[in-house]
Amino acid sequence: GTGAYETLKEQYGDVLIGVSSNPDIVERHRKEGRNVILAYATDDDFWARVGQGKVRIALLAMRHYEENLNVAQRLQEKAQELGRSPGDIFAVADYPEQVQSLKEAGVQSVWEFDTEAGMGFAKEVITQLGDDLSRNGQ
Repeated sequence: GTGAYETLKEQYGDVLIGVSSNPDIVERHRKEGRNVILAYATDDDFWARVGQGKVRIALLAMRHYEENLNVAQRLQEKAQELGRSPGDIFAVADYPEQVQSLKEAGVQSVWEFDTEAGMGFAKEVITQLGDDLSRNGQ
């Protein structure tokens, strides 16, 4: 996720928030100037605290495919409950056979981790969203 974070930060500025459940990783990223918080992205309470309406873009780059799939499904479910759009969801997958299920869960674009990584993933997000995160008046 670091390569994606840095590439997106170059494009959009300091509006990103990284999430990690490892306090050592959070501290390292903070020391390196990244905005990273300690939380579990797979936790419903985390998303309730964040507020569904405030998340416009989610990049799911967790180590395990099942976690990325689970979060994508939760984002879709929460958005439906609130009658809102889940925003733009991007994810990584380990194998080609995982791509379809992520897309069925509402992921807009999936990168196979072995084929593409951080910077390519982030550049695809930029291509999809354009130059300005304030698009569509949001």
